[in-house]
Amino acid sequence: NHILYIASDNDAYATLNERGNVSSVAIGRMGIALCNDDGSVALYRPDGTKVDLVDLQGVKNVCIGESFVAGIASNGEVKVYGAEASFSEAVKKMKNSMYLASDRDTLVALDRNLNIFGAGENTNKQYGEVEIEPTPSATPETKTKLASVQNIHFDQSTANVQIKWDAVENANRYAISISPALDRTIPSTASTSASVPSSSFQKDVTYTITIIAYPKDDDKYEESEASVAQFTYIPKTIQLNSPTQVQALTSVDSWNIVWDAVEHADYYMVSIDDEEPTKVTETIYEYKFPTGAFEHLSEHIVRVRAGSDNEKYEESSPTEANLIYEAPTYNLDIDFVDNGTNITINAKPYILQVGVGSYSVKQIAEELAGKNIVPEGFELVYPDNMVNIQSDTKIIIAVRVKKVEPISTNEPEPEVSPEVNEETLPNG
Repeated sequence: NHILYIASDNDAYATLNERGNVSSVAIGRMGIALCNDDGSVALYRPDGTKVDLVDLQGVKNVCIGESFVAGIASNGEVKVYGAEASFSEAVKKMKNSMYLASDRDTLVALDRNLNIFGAGENTNKQYGEVEIEPTPSATPETKTKLASVQNIHFDQSTANVQIKWDAVENANRYAISISPALDRTIPSTASTSASVPSSSFQKDVTYTITIIAYPKDDDKYEESEASVAQFTYIPKTIQLNSPTQVQALTSVDSWNIVWDAVEHADYYMVSIDDEEPTKVTETIYEYKFPTGAFEHLSEHIVRVRAGSDNEKYEESSPTEANLIYEAPTYNLDIDFVDNGTNITINAKPYILQVGVGSYSVKQIAEELAGKNIVPEGFELVYPDNMVNIQSDTKIIIAVRVKKVEPISTNEPEPEVSPEVNEETLPNG
């Protein structure tokens, strides 16, 4: 392959590095025109933009004027880009041409009979005013134009885009051009397909693909008309698997949702009930909540989706799990203390299970009273002090009690009726 380097002192031109089989170069006010061996022509404008000149597809060398680019095809036909209608009509008369030359607004062609034909400005009589008819001996044989390429279609994978088409009879190669230009040139091919890496395309951009068939016998056939198809690149994606084994673990101050890792996943989106999803990069989500946010044994809907930073993969379908929140509980050792003597009454403390949080001793005492576990002969004393339960550290709480005073009554004793002896009763 040839490598062409062109640089200019003019800041409007960037250094041009064109890699490929460059066969012809022309430089003018319009820019730099490059012709490759496959017949494709590209124009690099002074502002650095590149234009693929589809109208010149199939030429073998080029020249450039003030406002046009022209080239000669293998059959001697002259093609032009950027010219006005009258200029283009004059160019159509240039047949059987061997050489082209241009100067500002003038284009001249020399045919095989050394006749000069021209188009455009002719003040200096660069070419004759009267069209010269070619002699019969110079009349080329009529060539048959190849049929245009049909059924252009695309097969896409995550790695490549395959451009495919039907074979054209009597063709032995095909030239493919794509606009907007890619980061690479597609070489001519003898097959009916071309593969382009997916990375060369930009997402959601519509590309115009032009294909021209070239004959295997240049003496009998000429290249086909250009066939055009459009292709919008939408990256092919693979959906990630959904997370599995979604479970919940309870800690002192959070509800920890865990699941198994998903291959190719970079992150996970987790939501509980109707809350907005939260993005995490590990396979655990620590859901922090204030004390009492969830009730013990309450049921909640947990959704987990897997995602990837690679556009090759799309987010998984969500895994939905109904999980039960089980509040952590800790043992409180309860001592019953006589409020009058400060003596512990029970030999073995009573154990009460409570969750994390702050409790008043009065609240605990009331729960004990409800369970009928106050020592016999005593009643509860209700203080206002608080106890804070935040871990499983052993906590002993003294619940004060006092003796129950016996109930005294001042009611008079019932009168006792005298015994009556039946023998002393008078006869009725």
